[in-house]
Amino acid sequence: MKGKIALFAFIVAVLLSSTSVQAQTYCVGRTGTFIFSVTNKGTVDDTYDISTSTDWIEVPDNITIPAGKVMDVNIQVTPKYSGQNTFEITVTSLSSMEAKTYKGKIFAEECRGVAVMISPSQQTTCEKVPVSFTVGIINTGFIEETYDLVATLGSLSQNTIILPPGGSGTVQLDVDTTGLEEGVRTIDVVASSHDSAVSFESQAIINVENCYSAELSIVPETYTMCPYSAVDYKVIVKNTGKLADNYTIVFQGNTTEKVELNPDRQKEFTYTVFSDTSGAYVISTKVNSAHGVFLESDAVLNIRPVKECYSVDLSNGNLAFVEVFKAAAVPIVVKNTGEIADTYTVSVVGPEWVYVSPETFGLLPSEEKSIYLYLEPSEGVSGNHSVEVGIDSQYSHDKLDITASVVSDITEAPVVDKNDVTTVVEEPEEPEDGENVTMNASTGVTMNISLTNVTGALIETGERPFWKTIVVVVITVIIIVILIIRFILLVK
Repeated sequence: MKGKIALFAFIVAVLLSSTSVQAQTYCVGRTGTFIFSVTNKGTVDDTYDISTSTDWIEVPDNITIPAGKVMDVNIQVTPKYSGQNTFEITVTSLSSMEAKTYKGKIFAEECRGVAVMISPSQQTTCEKVPVSFTVGIINTGFIEETYDLVATLGSLSQNTIILPPGGSGTVQLDVDTTGLEEGVRTIDVVASSHDSAVSFESQAIINVENCYSAELSIVPETYTMCPYSAVDYKVIVKNTGKLADNYTIVFQGNTTEKVELNPDRQKEFTYTVFSDTSGAYVISTKVNSAHGVFLESDAVLNIRPVKECYSVDLSNGNLAFVEVFKAAAVPIVVKNTGEIADTYTVSVVGPEWVYVSPETFGLLPSEEKSIYLYLEPSEGVSGNHSVEVGIDSQYSHDKLDITASVVSDITEAPVVDKNDVTTVVEEPEEPEDGENVTMNASTGVTMNISLTNVTGALIETGERPFWKTIVVVVITVIIIVILIIRFILLVK
C-alpha cells in the first residue's frame, strides 16, 4: 500500500519560517529519506536546531538559513510497521529560542518477501535408496534480497541465493535414506533473509518403506533315515522385495553360495547330507543379503540306530557229515534282513580243508542267496571238527557254527535230529572272479559291487588249493588199484 506524508506548515513567531514534507512510500524495516523544507521568512539570517523524539527518524543537528530563503533537509526514516507511522520534528531558532514541533505521518508497506515450494511434495522410497527434491525460491518483495536456505533432513546444493524483486531460483535437496527407519518423515526447508526479518517455510514428506525382503525354505523339514545313507535337502531363496538384492547362503555353518536375485525371482540349491551316527540333528540354513536381510530356517534329521537298518542272517543246520577223501558242499542261506542294500564278505574259521564260496556279494533288502561251505577232508581227520562261518558288512555281522563230522563211511553216521543236519550236496559251480552283482538300492542308485580282489576272510580262501586236488587224485587212483587187485584175486 502506498503511504502518504502529511505536511504541516508553521510560522515561528519571531523568525518567520515554514516547512514542508514531500509525499512518498516507504518499506518496513528499510531506511528511506524524505525532504523536510524550512523557510526563513525573517529579514536576517538565522540558525535552527532540529530534533525528534521518534526513534526511527534521524535528523541533522542544526541548519543555517539566509533571510527569506528556503532550505531542504534530508530526514532518514526506517519504519517499523506497515501502514501509518507517526513522527515528531522540532525546529528551534537559536537567535530567539522560539520552537515549533511538527507532527507528521508516513505510510509504509512490507516491501520484502519470500516464498518456498518443494517438488514433489511427497515421495516414497526404500531404505538406502537416495531421493531428490527440487526446491523453488521466489522473491515476492520489491527489493533485491539474499536468502539463507536450511533443510532439516538431507543436503542442499547451495545454502544461499540472491534474487531480484520478483525473481526466482531453484536448488536441489538430496536425501540419503541410509539408516532411516520405516515410516513417514517430514522435511522442513526454510528460506530467510540475512537479518531474519522475512522468512518462509515449506514442507515435503518422505515415506521410507522396507523394499528388501526375502523368503527361505528348506525341504524336507523333517526326515528320518538310516545311518550311512544320504538325503538331498533343497534350499529355496526367494526375493520378495521391490529391488534386486545379493544373497549369501550359509548351510551348516559353511558359506556355500552367493547369488543376485531380482524381485519375485527365486533360486533352488541342493545339498546332500550323509549320515554317520544315530541321533537327532538340526540342519541349519542362513541367508544374509547385501541390504540387511537376515533369514534362518532349520530342518530336523533323525538317524535311526544301525541295527534297525542293517542286519544279516545265516541259516542252515549245525551238523554236516562227510566221508574221508570225499568232497562235499554245504549250502548256507544268507538273507539281508535289514532295510538297506548291503555288501557282505564271508569268512571261515576251521580246518584247512574247509573254505567258502562266494566270498563277497551284495543283497537287496529281504533278498536271499545261497553260499557253499566246501569240505574236503583227507586221511587221519576223522571225527568232529568245529567250523565257524562268519558274514560281515560295514554295518552288520552274523555267524553260524557248524560241526563237520568226518566218517569213513557215510552210512555209519549216527542218527541225529534231521533239523540239526546240514544238507550236503554235490559241489556247485563257483562264480568266476570279477563277476559283478548289480542291485538297485532303495535310494534309486545303482550300485556295482565287484568281487575281484575282495578279501576279509580269517583263513585262506578262494579257489581249492592245487595240492588238495593232487591228493584226491592219488587217493582215488590207489583205491581203484586196490579194487582191481581184489577183483583179480576173487576171479582166481
